[in-house]
Amino acid sequence: MDNMKQILSLNKLVMKSQQETRDVEEKLLDVRKKRLQLKQASERKLLEIQSEKNKQKDDLASMENSGKIKTIQQNLEMEIQITTVIQHVFQVIFL
Repeated sequence: MDNMKQILSLNKLVMKSQQETRDVEEKLLDVRKKRLQLKQASERKLLEIQSEKNKQKDDLASMENSGKIKTIQQNLEMEIQITTVIQHVFQVIFL
């Protein structure tokens, strides 16, 4: 009788340990899935960032080569020259 009780007790302990093992393995699997999801998400974000950087580089290169930028630069230089002439005229007038 004592042996049966001991066997049943040990059997319960074994079953409890097996259940705990399954629970821990399930948690480990969940952690691994989450880690994989985070890794995939970070790879997607990295690709998005790289493509955005490439797009910005292309946009900048096309802007530098466009005639609009050259025209704006020429207009700005002309405005600077006109402002310089006006400053010289005012300096002469006030002296």
